[in-house]
Amino acid sequence: MYMPNLLSLKMDSNDMRKISGGAFDGLANLQCLSLSDNRLDSSLGEDVFKPLVNLRVLSIYRNTFHIDKSYPNNALSYLSSIETLEVDIFQDFVFGSPFMHFRTLTTLYLNGIEICSIHNASFIGLGSSPITNLTIHSRIRYIEKNALSPFINLTELNINSRKTLDIRDVFQALYGLRNRTMGQLMFENNYIRAQPPVTLTATDIMFLKTICVKRLYLIRNSLMFIPFRTVTAWTNRNCIAILDLSVNKFSEFSQSFLTLPLFHELTNFSLTHNIPSRTKRSMVFKEASEKIFVLPPKLVFLNISRNYIRLHDNNTHFSSNNSLKSYDISYQRKNAFLLTIHGKDLSHLEELFVSGMSCTHVRCIEIAPMTKLSKLEARQCNLKNEFLLLNSTSVFRGLTNLTYLDLSANHLNQWSSLLFNDQRQSLNVLLISQNEIDVFPTEALNVLEQLEYLDISNNALTTLTLSDYELLEKLKQRSPKLLVNLHGNRLVCSCDDLEFLRWMLSTTVLMDKDNLRCVTSLGDSITIKHLQENFDKFEIDCASISWLIVSIVLLVVMYLFLTVSFVSWKYSAKLRIWCRQPLEGDFTHHAFISYADTDGSWVRKHIEPYLEQEEISFMCADKDFKPGKDIASNILDTIDLCYKSVFVVSYEFLNSEWPRYAMQVASGYSFRKGRETMNIVILLDDIQLSELPKLLRKNWVNVRRLRWPRDESTCQGEDGENISIETKRENVLKKLSKYIQNGIPELHPVGDTLQSETIV
Repeated sequence: MYMPNLLSLKMDSNDMRKISGGAFDGLANLQCLSLSDNRLDSSLGEDVFKPLVNLRVLSIYRNTFHIDKSYPNNALSYLSSIETLEVDIFQDFVFGSPFMHFRTLTTLYLNGIEICSIHNASFIGLGSSPITNLTIHSRIRYIEKNALSPFINLTELNINSRKTLDIRDVFQALYGLRNRTMGQLMFENNYIRAQPPVTLTATDIMFLKTICVKRLYLIRNSLMFIPFRTVTAWTNRNCIAILDLSVNKFSEFSQSFLTLPLFHELTNFSLTHNIPSRTKRSMVFKEASEKIFVLPPKLVFLNISRNYIRLHDNNTHFSSNNSLKSYDISYQRKNAFLLTIHGKDLSHLEELFVSGMSCTHVRCIEIAPMTKLSKLEARQCNLKNEFLLLNSTSVFRGLTNLTYLDLSANHLNQWSSLLFNDQRQSLNVLLISQNEIDVFPTEALNVLEQLEYLDISNNALTTLTLSDYELLEKLKQRSPKLLVNLHGNRLVCSCDDLEFLRWMLSTTVLMDKDNLRCVTSLGDSITIKHLQENFDKFEIDCASISWLIVSIVLLVVMYLFLTVSFVSWKYSAKLRIWCRQPLEGDFTHHAFISYADTDGSWVRKHIEPYLEQEEISFMCADKDFKPGKDIASNILDTIDLCYKSVFVVSYEFLNSEWPRYAMQVASGYSFRKGRETMNIVILLDDIQLSELPKLLRKNWVNVRRLRWPRDESTCQGEDGENISIETKRENVLKKLSKYIQNGIPELHPVGDTLQSETIV
């Protein structure tokens, strides 16, 4: 094997029994080698590791060295540069003289392949190794008192006896490390099943108390109580900065807090997931009229979540001179957990976790004094609407640093417009899922300028209004990273919500949009991806339904209006539009141009000369409307005679009655077979789609759109080069000519006389 540049090689779980000499020739630069979960034994070839002069990490645990109770000493003797070794231990194991050459070994991980005992001589050959990190993960019968003394450079010790050794026996093994300064001690799963929980005494910690350790983890060791006298006897307790007593059996909650001030240098304290013994199933506070817990002056992180705390108390306080920045009291396992969080005691707090707390009164959390709060998690707290609408002011008033807020699963459905007013520049993440929201909280969200994630999933929303999704687009412009989670709402895919559906298909603000689901009028649940693939058919079906309804209405209206007088009929131009059957087949002109009176000079300057130059025949009101005939009839007749309709749209156009009327007529014609692409729109102003007539928007996909350049500066073309405004305008006119002449049938000019209207 010749791979001189290979740095890492993993050969785990290959059922290897032998490795012949020369197997690793050509791997001189290999640094990491893993041979775990095989069947290697002490007969491993003597020279097998000889070529690996640069090997730093070797993992050979879960093999079969325990069968003949020996390590492959000769093979390992060549690993002079090894820094990390992961290997099995077994009954009567010994790291003897063959290991004395491991002069660079700093990390040793020992995996128990079988239950074993650790003797004073078990590590005698490692006394010359600069080991700083030792992990023992094995079932252990016992550890002799002085077994760890060879590790003179040890700074981190982790012992997990897999529930075979009492924590007090583990503490006795610290005899060989007494009077040391260490970075970390982690003791986990050190208890014997079916044995009663442990109360630590001063005698139990007689060696632990001599060690100055910065991080102490006593996790899952069946600890029930650490008496006050034990803590006071702990001479080096002020070295501890991080203390974790999680997953034990503590029952006296208040007692744990009373001893905390004795750890003057403590910065992090965790006491989570405690399951008291069956006789003391709940962690309780001792009764008192008022409780003030003094915290260590440097404590910044306090986690007492997911315990069995039973508490009904509004008079529990922390000392006001604390430095606490993160406080987690969430998800206690007793439903009767009621507590008032007094914000005035937590003026330095930056993170607060109270999820699962039963907040049955509006002042259960006094948030306002926590002016430095940046993260608040309050899921499943029964907050209800009264909490957010208290005194018609924002409950989050003054929290200008709040960036993360979780109010999920609280039965909320009302949102004050002032709710997030003080979080305008700070709030990045807002989670309000699993509530009872049936109307999008537009007013409350409108002020936010830095929002990056909004979770409003699993609520009661069925659709969003125009103002709702326009707000989301505005928020997206303010914060380009914004994503909105709408999953789990019963959104409706109906013809009544066509604009909302079009927005969903085009927007980039929705998270995992393709898998978002909506319900059709038939009750089927479909994904947005499926809707997008079939949206053209969906729109046609909606148009067919709309026209069916319109047709029925027209028949009724026609019947009623046939009973009125001819005069009424003559001046009922709107009815004439609906009932008119346009002429088909014979067109006399290419296009009808409709525009506002104020835009007439622009049309005569730019459009008419170009169309005449291109020999494109056109009609317009100025020159082709027949004098004496009402305008509505002139418009109808002109559209009938022209194959295409061109609308010069400006704000004046939208405010002009007859040009807008012509657009409505042409839009209606565009739904007829063969006339789908008859409409061309030239936009003179920056007009939004929502401002155009609804009938035109319904067939917007078939409308040919052009935008007239207004700016006198240069423009950028498709290839990235700058082009002049004249060139840009010429391109627009060329496109206009192309759109008008596209699909044009043979024309049959009839002079200047307009055809009479045909009424059915």
